[in-house]
Amino acid sequence: MSTTIGRVSRFSVVGVFNTLFNFLVLNFCYYKLGVNKIVANIIATSLALLISFVLNRKFVFAHKGNWRHQFMLFALITVAGSLILNNSIYAASVFLLKSASVGISHALNSIVNLQPTFILINGSAIIATLFSMVWNYNWYHRVVFRGGGDAAKTLED
Repeated sequence: MSTTIGRVSRFSVVGVFNTLFNFLVLNFCYYKLGVNKIVANIIATSLALLISFVLNRKFVFAHKGNWRHQFMLFALITVAGSLILNNSIYAASVFLLKSASVGISHALNSIVNLQPTFILINGSAIIATLFSMVWNYNWYHRVVFRGGGDAAKTLED
Protein backbone atom coordinates (compact mmCIF):
# COMPACT_ATOMS: atom_id res chain seq x y z
CA MET A 1 0.00 0.00 0.00
CA SER A 2 2.79 2.45 0.85
CA THR A 3 4.35 1.74 -2.56
CA THR A 4 1.11 2.82 -4.23
CA ILE A 5 0.86 5.95 -2.08
CA GLY A 6 4.49 6.81 -2.84
CA ARG A 7 4.00 6.23 -6.56
CA VAL A 8 0.82 8.33 -6.66
CA SER A 9 2.60 11.07 -4.65
CA ARG A 10 5.53 11.09 -7.07
CA PHE A 11 3.13 11.07 -10.01
CA SER A 12 1.38 14.09 -8.48
CA VAL A 13 4.66 15.99 -8.05
CA VAL A 14 5.65 15.23 -11.64
CA GLY A 15 2.14 16.17 -12.75
CA VAL A 16 2.27 19.53 -10.98
CA PHE A 17 5.70 20.30 -12.44
CA ASN A 18 4.64 19.19 -15.91
CA THR A 19 1.40 21.15 -15.67
CA LEU A 20 3.27 24.32 -14.70
CA PHE A 21 5.62 23.79 -17.63
CA ASN A 22 2.63 23.15 -19.91
CA PHE A 23 0.92 26.37 -18.72
CA LEU A 24 4.11 28.36 -19.22
CA VAL A 25 4.43 27.15 -22.81
CA LEU A 26 0.67 27.56 -23.44
CA ASN A 27 0.67 31.17 -22.27
CA PHE A 28 3.95 31.98 -24.03
CA CYS A 29 2.61 30.62 -27.32
CA TYR A 30 -0.73 32.39 -26.97
CA TYR A 31 0.31 35.75 -25.50
CA LYS A 32 3.83 36.22 -26.86
CA LEU A 33 3.73 34.35 -30.18
CA GLY A 34 0.06 34.99 -31.02
CA VAL A 35 -0.75 31.33 -31.71
CA ASN A 36 -4.45 30.42 -31.46
CA LYS A 37 -5.70 28.70 -28.29
CA ILE A 38 -6.01 25.14 -29.58
CA VAL A 39 -2.68 25.17 -31.44
CA ALA A 40 -0.94 26.70 -28.39
CA ASN A 41 -2.37 23.89 -26.27
CA ILE A 42 -1.15 21.23 -28.74
CA ILE A 43 2.37 22.72 -28.73
CA ALA A 44 2.48 22.92 -24.92
CA THR A 45 1.18 19.37 -24.52
CA SER A 46 3.67 17.96 -27.05
CA LEU A 47 6.69 19.51 -25.33
CA ALA A 48 5.43 18.38 -21.94
CA LEU A 49 5.25 14.81 -23.31
CA LEU A 50 9.03 14.57 -23.54
CA ILE A 51 9.63 15.83 -20.02
CA SER A 52 6.82 13.69 -18.65
CA PHE A 53 8.25 10.45 -20.08
CA VAL A 54 11.67 10.95 -18.54
CA LEU A 55 10.31 11.98 -15.13
CA ASN A 56 7.70 9.20 -15.01
CA ARG A 57 10.16 6.55 -16.11
CA LYS A 58 12.94 7.56 -13.71
CA PHE A 59 11.18 9.19 -10.76
CA VAL A 60 7.62 7.84 -10.56
CA PHE A 61 7.89 4.24 -11.71
CA ALA A 62 11.69 3.80 -11.52
CA HIS A 63 11.46 1.41 -14.43
CA LYS A 64 14.47 0.05 -16.29
CA GLY A 65 12.80 -1.78 -19.16
CA ASN A 66 13.26 -1.13 -22.86
CA TRP A 67 12.90 2.65 -23.06
CA ARG A 68 12.14 2.66 -26.79
CA HIS A 69 9.20 0.30 -26.37
CA GLN A 70 8.07 2.22 -23.28
CA PHE A 71 8.31 5.54 -25.08
CA MET A 72 6.19 4.26 -27.98
CA LEU A 73 3.49 3.09 -25.54
CA PHE A 74 3.86 6.24 -23.42
CA ALA A 75 3.58 8.50 -26.48
CA LEU A 76 0.57 6.60 -27.83
CA ILE A 77 -1.25 6.75 -24.50
CA THR A 78 -0.26 10.36 -23.86
CA VAL A 79 -1.19 11.45 -27.38
CA ALA A 80 -4.55 9.72 -27.09
CA GLY A 81 -5.12 11.23 -23.64
CA SER A 82 -3.69 14.66 -24.30
CA LEU A 83 -4.49 15.40 -27.89
CA ILE A 84 -7.87 13.67 -28.05
CA LEU A 85 -9.24 13.55 -24.48
CA ASN A 86 -7.50 16.70 -23.24
CA ASN A 87 -8.31 18.82 -26.28
CA SER A 88 -11.92 17.58 -26.45
CA ILE A 89 -12.44 18.49 -22.80
CA TYR A 90 -10.49 21.74 -23.31
CA ALA A 91 -12.72 22.72 -26.25
CA ALA A 92 -15.88 21.81 -24.32
CA SER A 93 -14.61 23.77 -21.32
CA VAL A 94 -13.87 26.82 -23.48
CA PHE A 95 -17.45 26.63 -24.75
CA LEU A 96 -18.92 26.18 -21.24
CA LEU A 97 -16.69 28.76 -19.51
CA LYS A 98 -16.99 31.44 -22.20
CA SER A 99 -19.80 33.34 -20.49
CA ALA A 100 -18.60 32.53 -16.96
CA SER A 101 -15.08 33.86 -17.60
CA VAL A 102 -16.31 37.46 -17.77
CA GLY A 103 -18.11 37.11 -14.41
CA ILE A 104 -15.12 35.38 -12.82
CA SER A 105 -12.84 38.12 -14.14
CA HIS A 106 -15.02 40.86 -12.63
CA ALA A 107 -15.25 38.98 -9.31
CA LEU A 108 -11.47 38.59 -9.11
CA ASN A 109 -10.67 42.12 -10.27
CA SER A 110 -10.54 43.42 -6.68
CA ILE A 111 -7.79 40.86 -5.90
CA VAL A 112 -5.93 40.54 -9.21
CA ASN A 113 -6.48 41.97 -12.64
CA LEU A 114 -7.15 38.93 -14.84
CA GLN A 115 -8.67 39.26 -18.28
CA PRO A 116 -11.59 36.96 -19.22
CA THR A 117 -9.44 35.37 -21.97
CA PHE A 118 -6.73 34.46 -19.43
CA ILE A 119 -9.36 32.83 -17.19
CA LEU A 120 -10.94 31.09 -20.17
CA ILE A 121 -7.79 29.44 -21.55
CA ASN A 122 -6.29 28.58 -18.16
CA GLY A 123 -9.54 27.45 -16.54
CA SER A 124 -10.19 25.19 -19.51
CA ALA A 125 -6.63 23.84 -19.32
CA ILE A 126 -7.03 23.05 -15.59
CA ILE A 127 -10.23 21.08 -16.19
CA ALA A 128 -8.71 19.17 -19.12
CA THR A 129 -5.52 18.47 -17.15
CA LEU A 130 -7.43 16.88 -14.26
CA PHE A 131 -9.14 14.44 -16.62
CA SER A 132 -5.84 13.65 -18.34
CA MET A 133 -4.01 12.96 -15.08
CA VAL A 134 -6.43 10.17 -14.11
CA TRP A 135 -6.26 8.71 -17.62
CA ASN A 136 -2.46 8.86 -17.76
CA TYR A 137 -1.72 7.39 -14.33
CA ASN A 138 -3.92 4.37 -14.94
CA TRP A 139 -2.52 3.64 -18.37
CA TYR A 140 1.13 4.27 -17.40
CA HIS A 141 0.84 2.04 -14.34
CA ARG A 142 -1.08 -0.78 -16.03
CA VAL A 143 0.53 -0.78 -19.50
CA VAL A 144 3.70 1.29 -19.98
CA PHE A 145 5.57 0.66 -16.73
CA ARG A 146 3.83 -2.51 -15.52
CA GLY A 147 6.03 -4.79 -13.50
CA GLY A 148 8.07 -1.86 -12.23
CA GLY A 149 6.74 -2.15 -8.68
CA ASP A 150 9.97 -3.64 -7.30
CA ALA A 151 12.07 -0.86 -8.80
CA ALA A 152 9.64 1.74 -7.43
CA LYS A 153 10.12 0.32 -3.91
CA THR A 154 13.83 1.17 -4.04
CA LEU A 155 12.96 4.88 -4.19
CA GLU A 156 11.13 4.59 -0.88
CA ASP A 157 13.83 2.63 0.97
